[in-house]
Amino acid sequence: MRYIFALIVAAILLTTTNASFAGTDYCTNDNFKRISRLYENQTHETAKIIFNILNCNDSLSKETKIQPFVAMVGGLMRSKQDLIDDVHASVESIENLQAPKIYLDALWFCASKACQTKLRKQPFSLPKEDVDALLKETPPDPLTLPLNSPASIDILWGYFTATGEPKIVQRIFDLVRSNWTYYDKPGDIGADKIMLIQSARWSLISMAAQHQKVQAVLEAARTKSPEAAALLKKVEEEKQRK
Repeated sequence: MRYIFALIVAAILLTTTNASFAGTDYCTNDNFKRISRLYENQTHETAKIIFNILNCNDSLSKETKIQPFVAMVGGLMRSKQDLIDDVHASVESIENLQAPKIYLDALWFCASKACQTKLRKQPFSLPKEDVDALLKETPPDPLTLPLNSPASIDILWGYFTATGEPKIVQRIFDLVRSNWTYYDKPGDIGADKIMLIQSARWSLISMAAQHQKVQAVLEAARTKSPEAAALLKKVEEEKQRK
């Protein structure tokens, strides 16, 4: 995913409020569960503290977390456009330079008229020319985003976490199913492809063990797909380990 906000740190420093740093008060199991099933918690209360929770353990500053967070926050704002300002308020409540950049990218990722209108208001003093340039870029569609790395799988799961969209699960299952023979016999497909399909399979099992919405996609395919049946067996094993 392209980020065009790498050079606006100075503007963020000048405009981010001096609210209290996101402390451990937000880093609770209840809040982590709330975020892990954001599709069930698309509320004003959650939106107002979403970045406070994401900032636990300094996760906002970890490069591998950024794209999934953009997809998650963008998916939330696309699903519930009346939460856009609440999410903005959450960003303003913490002192983390990465948070405004994630929020701005999430507005772009969201792609709805409401999100584009918010971008045009130049939040965090984003220059108008940067807004115009960004709006000319076509944001990735989670339903057609090329799946070519473990990072792309993470983006889809970030979006699913916010929306509960079953088509996301179906995309990952289709990838796993179409590459099933390579799990035991990788052959000559290359290290990158092996990492991709292993990541897809492992994450699908893990997410199905945690989310009924994910397991339901596999259950629907069970009778016609031996791959789905095999995955469901692994899901049950995963649940037993928890």
